[in-house]
Formats: sequence, C-alpha cells, structure tokens
Amino acid sequence: MLLMAAIPTMAMAAAPGGLQIVLIGTDKAAGYRPAIDDFFKRYNPDNGESDCEDTQLNIDSVYAPSTGSNITPELAVTATRDEKQRVKLGRLMTRFRDAQHKRGLDGALLYDIQNDKIILYGISAISSVKVYASALPLPDLRNPKKTSQAICHALVQLPVLAEP
Repeated sequence: MLLMAAIPTMAMAAAPGGLQIVLIGTDKAAGYRPAIDDFFKRYNPDNGESDCEDTQLNIDSVYAPSTGSNITPELAVTATRDEKQRVKLGRLMTRFRDAQHKRGLDGALLYDIQNDKIILYGISAISSVKVYASALPLPDLRNPKKTSQAICHALVQLPVLAEP
C-alpha cells in the first residue's frame, strides 16, 4: 500500500509545512491497524481535536510502506533504542521520494503491542531528536479521544524538515 487511500483529502492537504510521516506497525500490532487508521480518517486540524500539549498537531501526509521497503518495523523498533539504527532510519526517511513526498519524510509513527498496551513511538528523521513514546491500554483504542491524545503525544514534538 503506497499511500493510505482511505484518508480524506483534507487530511492529505493540510497546511503547508505539516509533518510527512511514515506509519509503521509491528507484526504483533497488525490487528490494531484499523484503530490507528481511524485516527487519520478523522484527523482534521481545523476542528480543534488536533490540539495537544499546548500546540496543534499538523500532519500533511501519511505514508504506509509496502512490502519490500527498506523502512521496516524491525528497523524502527531497533531505532527507538539504538542511535546507529536511528541514523539509518533517518537517512531512509529523508531520502524517500514519491509523488506526494518531494522532500522526504519528517518522521515515523511506530506502533507496537507490549503488556496489553499499544505503544506509540514518534521517531524523527533527525536522529538527535528524542524518541517520543506514549502508551494506551488496548481497550482504550475504542475511545477516539484517548487514541487521538496518545498519537498526538507521540508526534506533536517532531520537527518538520526544511525544504530541500
């Protein structure tokens, strides 16, 4: 799947300069992908639901890597705790290009399952930026507000890369 086709056009065409992220789920978390996708289907920076941590989450586009991509769940998981792997992932994200991503990807939203919780990691393409994580009990994924806050917490501090 190249680009999440189910995301409404307004989410894909948010204000210029918004985050361009790659969405990465581990095999353990694959069954929870619909709850994550629902956030992006609902995402609308103009309705006030994107406010968190005294700022507004601004997502321009979401890319879901296809099978065979170099941006893998294994690399992303390792990048959350290993600086060399974070540099490698960052390089892959900043060099990525397709029709919607002319300047690369700003970061990744990695989601994994650990101890009956979904763990969401915001990983910047700039390796020196801290990895942000949030945890949500699995039953709370049915609550759109709690899911939005968890995703927001993982992504809101990620910087947008400068234009090339």
